[in-house]
Amino acid sequence: NKAKNVIFIQLVGAPSHTDTFDFKEVPGTTPSNFNPANINGVMWPTGLMPKLAVQLPNIAIVRSAQAWATGHAITQTWIQIGRNPSGVLGDIAPNIGSIVAVEKYPERLPNQVLPTFIGLNSQAGIGGGYLPATYGPMQLTPSPSGIPDTTNADGAARMAPRFQLLGQLDDPLRINSPYGKPLEDFADFDTSAKALMYNPAVAAAFNYATADSVRYGNTAFGNACLLATKVLGSNLGTRYVQIALGGWDMHVGIYGKNGTGGLYTLGKTFDDGVSAMLSD
Repeated sequence: NKAKNVIFIQLVGAPSHTDTFDFKEVPGTTPSNFNPANINGVMWPTGLMPKLAVQLPNIAIVRSAQAWATGHAITQTWIQIGRNPSGVLGDIAPNIGSIVAVEKYPERLPNQVLPTFIGLNSQAGIGGGYLPATYGPMQLTPSPSGIPDTTNADGAARMAPRFQLLGQLDDPLRINSPYGKPLEDFADFDTSAKALMYNPAVAAAFNYATADSVRYGNTAFGNACLLATKVLGSNLGTRYVQIALGGWDMHVGIYGKNGTGGLYTLGKTFDDGVSAMLSD
């Protein structure tokens, strides 16, 4: 009962498990430079993901899970909502991250201004479904230096009266709104967004050095892993982070050519990002 947070990485398209986490060498087919080795009883492609090989003592691999469907779209939705998307309310069921947000929201402290659920490179991910917008994911796409635009170009002194004026104009329609919950959600969204601006703790969590980005692989996925590490380490309220890395649906060219492309490319991206995250 020591786990406090979740970083859920969705490998969209599904990697070949027999080339990665449930390695099975096929003579004449498996590339020799995968260099499989037995590490603490686990066969691992050390040539494909060498950095994660070092981190294997910190990884639990569960091989008993089975998919309830064989189509990509339905299964990718299923794993995010924990139920049959074709069932009753399946099309509006919330992401598991939103359920975590509901359960953990009462534990939030006054200084915890970041959303409980954040999605990184996951614009196509499942959102809050039928739950209030408060519990949905804040969708971000990290750059090589972090998340920009947490300040206004005109400065805090100019921003404050503008936000106050917005309230004077809109509050009658947003607070106890005659138009219902959607406009109240807009008010909550604006207030939450304002709390992220000109906040030194948020700026520290949202930004990082170029050298750190390089250490995580200098990729969009690596930057997402780095940002997830910083956001959770900041203890500003986020408890669940979802990261997406697509391109694994390889019907052809899975082993690339001359050690590049296919699993080599995505394997390195995944290896760099996750191993650095585990190390940190």
